[in-house]
Amino acid sequence: MPISAELFSPRILRTFAEEICADDADIFVELLSDCQNDLRAQCEVLLEAREAENWRDFNRAAHSIKSAARTFGSPLLKELAFTLEAHSEGEMSENDLQVLDRHTERLQRASQEFKDALERIAADADTFLA
Repeated sequence: MPISAELFSPRILRTFAEEICADDADIFVELLSDCQNDLRAQCEVLLEAREAENWRDFNRAAHSIKSAARTFGSPLLKELAFTLEAHSEGEMSENDLQVLDRHTERLQRASQEFKDALERIAADADTFLA
């Protein structure tokens, strides 16, 4: 299944800023930083769990990434994490492992691009929130 969602949705992040942060720039920037840190940590867990073939931790990390992506506006990360979460349940065939590895690599790249986008927005949060 090809995954072709957009990396970043300003509309979703704008809704988050309005509803959760009440357009408060300080709170918004703090939560963006928390999201970046959480994505970094969960991606590390994902890689460590894959290496150890610890599918429970792999699945949990994918679920956490999916939740953060949905909240902060990355449809692509959400779809990739959903795919990883779904493929890491149950018995793992060689084909499943290939899918996991391919999507894990893609998720790593997309996660870095998304974190970079959030960093740029945080650096000029007032403009984003205007």
